[in-house]
Amino acid sequence: MNRVLLGFVLAFLWLPKLESQSHIYLIDDLSAQRIVDSVTQVMADSNLVGIAVALVYDRQLVYTNSFGWEDENVSSFTAETKVRWASVSKTITGLIAAKMWEDGALDPYALVSDIVPESDVGNIRVNDLFYHQSGIEHYGGTCEDSGYMGAFNPDSTVSLVDSCSICFTPPGEVQLYSSFGSNLLGVVLDKVGLSSYGMGYYDFYLNNIRTPYGLLSLEQDSTNTDIFMSKGYSGPGSENVPEDVGWKLPSGGFMSNIVDMGRYMEIVLNYELLSQEYYDSLWTLRPIGGNPTFACDTTDSGINESFNPGFGVQWVVSDDVSINNPNFIANHSGFNQTNSRTMLHLLPNKGLGVGILCNTTSQQAGNAVRKLRNILVGILDCPGNREFISLLGMGQSTVYEASTQID
Repeated sequence: MNRVLLGFVLAFLWLPKLESQSHIYLIDDLSAQRIVDSVTQVMADSNLVGIAVALVYDRQLVYTNSFGWEDENVSSFTAETKVRWASVSKTITGLIAAKMWEDGALDPYALVSDIVPESDVGNIRVNDLFYHQSGIEHYGGTCEDSGYMGAFNPDSTVSLVDSCSICFTPPGEVQLYSSFGSNLLGVVLDKVGLSSYGMGYYDFYLNNIRTPYGLLSLEQDSTNTDIFMSKGYSGPGSENVPEDVGWKLPSGGFMSNIVDMGRYMEIVLNYELLSQEYYDSLWTLRPIGGNPTFACDTTDSGINESFNPGFGVQWVVSDDVSINNPNFIANHSGFNQTNSRTMLHLLPNKGLGVGILCNTTSQQAGNAVRKLRNILVGILDCPGNREFISLLGMGQSTVYEASTQID
């Protein structure tokens, strides 16, 4: 009888849910309390309005929880609350690119102008966009930062990117993080998707990631009207007016609740969608040439070029340990100036993941998210000899410690 009940519980956990979701608790009570204590302390120290966390252990989503307010003093931050991923969205663009690459539909060495002939970006190749080595400017320069209204539109995106300066030549000589470059990569994927699969960028995402894996809250935000969307705050008592982000979908336009961010980490850590070979390609650094000719004034524009490669295909990856090292990291943070600070942090070789959605946008909140990330990784990565997870611990008060050693 107990085996039948346990089997039912496991099947229920893996059923795709609609908007009504509950939090996940598959860890021992002492670890859960440490997480709650850590989050509430960081919230208090950093004046955060609302926050949610997701933890993956042994490649399994074992914990999600939410704290504070979705709408300050009106409605709590819950499992259903959605937050903009901001630049964490780039990891989705990276996955789509790697999938098309694995299928043989996308040639990383092709000239962008051969795929998007209406674009005026010279001799930039697709893999220059992959690794933020195209030279296309980021925010704060000549690009039209305001974008356009409504959902992602490839033609409008090309016009927007063409307004940006190319800050160095030739491509591949320096790393220059660029959301506009990521948006152009989205256009490339849209064109390849239509010609090879009969579906553009977003439909390819829907058919290959969202729908098959049941990530029903992970979608584009192009209207600012989703009833589950959290309000954004500069700090307590300081609500922000939301900006339109549909135009930058490939670089920063996705949103979800915390459960689906956790499910997304689980998919990646179990090497679903791609073979492990192409996950390795996704997370492999591309060497930099190091002999550029600069065309932008980097002193006043906020441009941050680097001669130390730190990107895989739209993912931030370790540049100090090999991809096979237990401490290798693949991650991305996000900042939407009116809605969110976010974090997705994976240790693929250990099967560990931390996801954070925060609706407070201050610099203090950014520091808090990074601090909390480090604390949560420490809790996940130090279970000792205790039974860190237990399928029988859901909603029960039993403590599943195998020893008194916690840290």
